[in-house]
Amino acid sequence: MQANQTDLEFIRARAESMGAEIWLEDNQLFVRSRTHWGTSPALTLTYGAGLLRFSVLADLTTQASELHVSGWNVAQKTDFDQQAAALPATLTPNNGQTGGNILAQAFGEQPARVVHTAPVNAEAADQYAQARFEAQARRFITGTGIAVAEPELRIGQVVALEGLGERHSGLYYCVGVRHRFDTTHGYRIEFDVERADFAPGEARRPPISRPGSRRPPSKRPNMGKKE
Repeated sequence: MQANQTDLEFIRARAESMGAEIWLEDNQLFVRSRTHWGTSPALTLTYGAGLLRFSVLADLTTQASELHVSGWNVAQKTDFDQQAAALPATLTPNNGQTGGNILAQAFGEQPARVVHTAPVNAEAADQYAQARFEAQARRFITGTGIAVAEPELRIGQVVALEGLGERHSGLYYCVGVRHRFDTTHGYRIEFDVERADFAPGEARRPPISRPGSRRPPSKRPNMGKKE
């Protein structure tokens, strides 16, 4: 139902519930799953060459090892609880650890539950759970960069970023592109990327503090009572 939404907001919401994205190209509106892009990079940017600047953030606060969506089937008068716990290979092209994997290793299984939606049946709940789980996983690692003129860089493309070290080099999914021109720097491109896993070969994981844990108090030397 389209309620208090523009046509674009409605289409975006429908696409999001199915794990799809929308874009406009040559005056045509496309709605497709992200998996159709594959894992082959459209272009490669190397730090210090075409890639001038890059900042990255790995955030576990929205990650989970599995996600549940439940509801009530009015027609059959039965409840249902659907879960998503696996990601397609296209979302982990670096074959590394996802945010959910890291949480499970540190604290055990960390399930999440969606409570603000009302799917009409188990099939709809299953589709929404998988779409939401994939969307959360993609936001594990996000980055913003500045590159020299790369007019071929577009939203939706897979981009290979090199020269960023073992932890952060690899494949990213482009989610934002802004073309800039000024008399000081000339033509540059600012872009936003995201991905669901660390690059392969990473032996360390981000340090994680367990909830409620405290650092033991430091021992101070006993100087004795002053006479």
